[in-house]
Amino acid sequence: MIPIAPSNPAHHQAIARIWNDACNAMTGSHTLDITPRLAQFNLGRASGATQAGRFAVDGDGNEVGYVIASAQGKSGWIDSIAVEPATQRAGAGAALLAWAEDWLLGQGCTFARLGGSLRPFLPGYPRELGRPDWFTHRRFEVGKPDWDVAADLAILRPYHGSAGEAPAGVEARMALPGEEAALREFFVRAFPGRWLYEYDEHLREGGKISDYAVLITPDSGAPRIEAFCMTTMADSLRPLDRFYMNTLPRPWAQAGPLGTSETLRGKGYAALAINTALASLRARGGRGCIIDWTSLTDFYAKFGFRKFREYVGMTKRLG
Repeated sequence: MIPIAPSNPAHHQAIARIWNDACNAMTGSHTLDITPRLAQFNLGRASGATQAGRFAVDGDGNEVGYVIASAQGKSGWIDSIAVEPATQRAGAGAALLAWAEDWLLGQGCTFARLGGSLRPFLPGYPRELGRPDWFTHRRFEVGKPDWDVAADLAILRPYHGSAGEAPAGVEARMALPGEEAALREFFVRAFPGRWLYEYDEHLREGGKISDYAVLITPDSGAPRIEAFCMTTMADSLRPLDRFYMNTLPRPWAQAGPLGTSETLRGKGYAALAINTALASLRARGGRGCIIDWTSLTDFYAKFGFRKFREYVGMTKRLG
């Protein structure tokens, strides 16, 4: 095994090749193909986290498998693991996984989650790959599933929910330059965990504030952000590869995560934020759209989104 170099373009290409070959052999299709851009982005530095990876190489020095792991505090992730079809069942995958688990233990992690990391390749194990028993035989435990849901924005109609159109004094639109601090204040107040972290990372790396839809309400005479919905298109910081939309009509688009402050939940304001995000994506030419990594499939069905891909949640106690 040799280390993966995060800034090496040849390593980005090798990761995409190995992943695509492995998934194509298991599904008989290209539905889970990625490009080297996703590997490059996900090997970038995540604040407060550490990451490492290894290639398995054959006798001729060719990369035939890889694993990437990351850690933050006691949280550990197997970000991605794959082996070329011709090399499978020869022990390379088991050796790579064992290396990753040992590395996570060395970082002080007590659990390893398959997928779902701070720069996720995917939320969990894609159900369509089959063979989750490869992981359960290695003491991974199966948890609740998550879903991606999909729709064609060209034929989608807004669902307004109980709020209907925006009430008087409430403004729903894409965020504007200069509102970075106001949106951060909302995350600190309403979602101080992962979504705040991801927002800070988005701005740190040069992401656009206009990728966020916001809902603004009067508060003692001063406007305040009370809901958000993030969006992604080809010109966004996040690669669209991460959402595996190869069977959807182009141009691709993505929405989520979405959140409303606790005081406004249950009033239909989430629908206003979603409709604003989807209208912006449609205005920019988006068609095939994913709302990713959710268990709220019935909620998003009201907006015309159908179940698209299921992910199996898997975790393992280390040591």
